[in-house]
Amino acid sequence: MNKNPANKSDSNISYGKLLLSIEIIDEQHSKINELFDKMVEVSEHKNYKSRLVIFDELDEYLKYHFETEENLMRSAGTIDIEKHIQQHDFFRNRLIEIRKLDQYNSKYLTDLSVNLRVSLLRKWITSHFRDFDSLYVDSVKQYLATTGNKK
Repeated sequence: MNKNPANKSDSNISYGKLLLSIEIIDEQHSKINELFDKMVEVSEHKNYKSRLVIFDELDEYLKYHFETEENLMRSAGTIDIEKHIQQHDFFRNRLIEIRKLDQYNSKYLTDLSVNLRVSLLRKWITSHFRDFDSLYVDSVKQYLATTGNKK
């Protein structure tokens, strides 16, 4: 039995409920989910170098995703955008901290410790998709409809 707290099966529970029906955002959320799955997979094989590469890939992709999302929100005139951006900044900072811990303290951190941190990140991003991203859906959909853009 897999005792990894960041287990892939946890990631896909109700993933359909996380869809926002905004094509570009749903595609990006799916990619983020896939990157977490890759992180879990390499962690299970104790492949630390690959895990660091995935941390970097996830960080770069999140920069791209958050920029896309924030630009859509600005264009749509979404209210409370600053709170949303603070959430993004908080998450990226936690990701960077965990990556540094893994890189510089890998011989001191147990696999369980890193996996717990990855699990917490995954739970945070999943709840962010569900609880915060859902707040801008109406304004972004309305904006996209008025511009004739389906994405």
